[in-house]
Amino acid sequence: MWVPYISGNKRLDIEYKIQIYIYSMIRVESFELLDNIPAKIKLYFTYLGEETMDIKIFAKDYCFNTVGLVNDMTVEAGGYYWVVFDAKGLENSNILFRTGLNLVFYKQGENEQFAEELLFKPIVNSFQRHRTDKPSLWVIGDSHTGYSLKSSNLMDESIGRYSIEYTSQYELSLNRFLCYNGSRASLFVDTIPIQIGDRIAISLGEIDIRYSILNKAPRKGKSPEEILDEILDRYLLFLKTLKERYFLCDISVFIPSPQLRDGVISPDSYTFPQGTQEERLMLHRQFVSRMSSDLPGLGVDLHDPYKEYRDEEGFMLAKYSVRADFSFDHHVNDGRPLLEFLKNLE
Repeated sequence: MWVPYISGNKRLDIEYKIQIYIYSMIRVESFELLDNIPAKIKLYFTYLGEETMDIKIFAKDYCFNTVGLVNDMTVEAGGYYWVVFDAKGLENSNILFRTGLNLVFYKQGENEQFAEELLFKPIVNSFQRHRTDKPSLWVIGDSHTGYSLKSSNLMDESIGRYSIEYTSQYELSLNRFLCYNGSRASLFVDTIPIQIGDRIAISLGEIDIRYSILNKAPRKGKSPEEILDEILDRYLLFLKTLKERYFLCDISVFIPSPQLRDGVISPDSYTFPQGTQEERLMLHRQFVSRMSSDLPGLGVDLHDPYKEYRDEEGFMLAKYSVRADFSFDHHVNDGRPLLEFLKNLE
């Protein structure tokens, strides 16, 4: 029998005056961590439904609800099952399940969600400092950070003031990072072993400029500039709180990686570039202008780690986005200029 329960989402239940029922036919029994980075998790569950069903299970990161791992399977009445979620193909997302795991179960072919389980607890182990003889530079970024730095020799003895550490996650826009008034971002920062003298650098915003803002503007009835300003208002408030909490650390904002020109990648590619190159460049410049104006008053530094990647007009030099198969991608696939910048950061 399907047992309904209220969603608990006050915004939906109260503001929209509707009551949501998700019919739970799944009971999660336990999970086992098979590997840390990349995450590999074995989940055990019981199917409480009465009919055989083909299902699709999404395992999403709790903190930011970003890209998940997917498994397909067939379940039968009363069956006890296990399933493995392996992030081996997502090495550029090294923060998956750092604060918890959100499991969503769908009936295949109908896109109908019939169960959801939230495991609100650390799933994978906390980040570790690789060096103890010098302060760390913690770069909190999206998948650009992972693509850029994954093949770099960050343990090179020639590295300067800091031991360079980074976090990266697919689909982590600045807007998503700041969800729930920044509480999820604060929760995530708590998983990092920050010490006195470290530097925290946030490198987010490219996804918002390339896709999210220009996609939302028509639906919200607002200009892209208005939406970006609203995001930056929240960003500045979060940075103020972060600086107050980590007042013995340096805090930095990194200017997002530059946008590709129109025509370099297909408009219908998985990267979903929205608007025109001029609109995206305008938003990028707005980001820089607002941060340049407001960050000094917070005691937060603004840095441009992607300066070497831009052409004279401010667009991405395509040579830095060439994949091994010589196709183009919106990610930075050559991390050498970025690593050189980080090595020389004082």
